[in-house]
Amino acid sequence: MDVMRRKLMMSSQRSHRSPGDLTEASATDSPATTSSSSLYLDDLVAARRDDWPKLLVTSPNVTYIPKIMDGHVSLCMLSDGTYGPLDPTCWPQICDCEFAYFAAVQKIVPPDHRHSALWRRPTSNDVWPLEDNPAHGYLTEDFMAPLAKLTKELTSKVRAHISLDPSPPHAHLRFHEKVVVDICKFMPMNASTLRDHEVQLGIFRRHWLLAMAYMLYCDMTFASYEASSEPLPVRTDLMGAWTSDPEAVIQLYKRGIPVWYVRKSFRGESPGTSTGREVPFTPPPKVYPAPISGKSLYEGPVGSGSLRATVRFGTFLDDSYHDLKTYRNFEAMAMADLRDPLWPASSLLSQLQINPRRHTVDFGFGAVLQSW
Repeated sequence: MDVMRRKLMMSSQRSHRSPGDLTEASATDSPATTSSSSLYLDDLVAARRDDWPKLLVTSPNVTYIPKIMDGHVSLCMLSDGTYGPLDPTCWPQICDCEFAYFAAVQKIVPPDHRHSALWRRPTSNDVWPLEDNPAHGYLTEDFMAPLAKLTKELTSKVRAHISLDPSPPHAHLRFHEKVVVDICKFMPMNASTLRDHEVQLGIFRRHWLLAMAYMLYCDMTFASYEASSEPLPVRTDLMGAWTSDPEAVIQLYKRGIPVWYVRKSFRGESPGTSTGREVPFTPPPKVYPAPISGKSLYEGPVGSGSLRATVRFGTFLDDSYHDLKTYRNFEAMAMADLRDPLWPASSLLSQLQINPRRHTVDFGFGAVLQSW
């Protein structure tokens, strides 16, 4: 944080650059383009999907290509508290202007990592069963201690991040933090089944990772501004995102975030265009736990609606035998006034701006945030 504050002090002594300068400067960086809508010339790898619709997917900064989750989807919460390959903390998703920071989510870490407790699944040894109902129990203090430590770490970082510029509402960040804090307070007092504890841990993990991703994305945006014409080193430990908007590819590439450019597949690319060596798609895990119920939380095209649904439907269980519809949807209450902003199809990230005098990223939806 001290390093970032020094950067802020340095930037405040420089001439003020307009927000549009960031996009303009990025257009000259690799991957090379002849216009904002032309194909990139220096992709590392490519993969083709031959079923309908035929797609060509390339990446300028990583050597693998994840299976693209596109089209019409049905979103269901699984018994581990995730949404499977449609979960932004489990698999790369489409890049959306409002949720651009989803691309900066940390991937799963090794067991010896200090954040590994996020992915630890509770077992029967981690639960104190009730005497009169052994199917229900409380999570042990030993199991909850690392999660409480992670919660404390998050709240400390959120305070430090907001202190750099308290003027914007930081609604997304505050919301993710609130979910984490509420669950951390709630879980030790709630006797539930092992499955229900795992669901809550999945929600805890998702919002902890998204809150950290929000702050990291802001840091990377600021760092990319400081780096001027040079892209940041790619962070292969981050989830990344796919997009069909070439401008969004440039923005993520410049920030050092894994990105995949998706467009219609043409076997005869333009002369001089190099799409890199062809590789197979990397599939998501073949085995996912069963859905909690048959109730779909979202049905429709992949995009802002599906991404928003993954953060709106976190739940506290009132009773493990009840259907999903009886969960207390505290996230929906917190986001009751959220409205779907309409964005031009060709400008997913063109509205993202940075204030060089403040460590602040404007995702281009301030009016929506103010209404929360």
